[in-house]
Amino acid sequence: MVIELRIALPPIETGLNTISVTTIPAKHAVTGLTRQMALGLGKFDVSVNGVAPGFVISSPVTEAFWNDMGLEIQRRHIESIFLRRTENVGDIAGPVIFLASDLAGCMSGQVLAVNGGKL
Repeated sequence: MVIELRIALPPIETGLNTISVTTIPAKHAVTGLTRQMALGLGKFDVSVNGVAPGFVISSPVTEAFWNDMGLEIQRRHIESIFLRRTENVGDIAGPVIFLASDLAGCMSGQVLAVNGGKL
């Protein structure tokens, strides 16, 4: 069984970077929740893992958000990613399929960062 948890929060323009002050604690909370659930459910032979995607243009809302950023912020965002591109839905699907398969049978409490290498 795969359970999906999505968190979408608005960015704040800082002049140097577009960040979301609430995204960082939210991502840490999801990591903590994943680990806590893995700890609690492990005794029932249930593994709990997560995927932390980067910015994925996957809907009209995220597409509008991307377009509203403007070319300069888009350029800086792309340059901050090792692979120099945003992720797409297919990039996220592979790790999710892996985690839901028997190949990840001994993984639990892990959150895979699927973000093109963005730190």
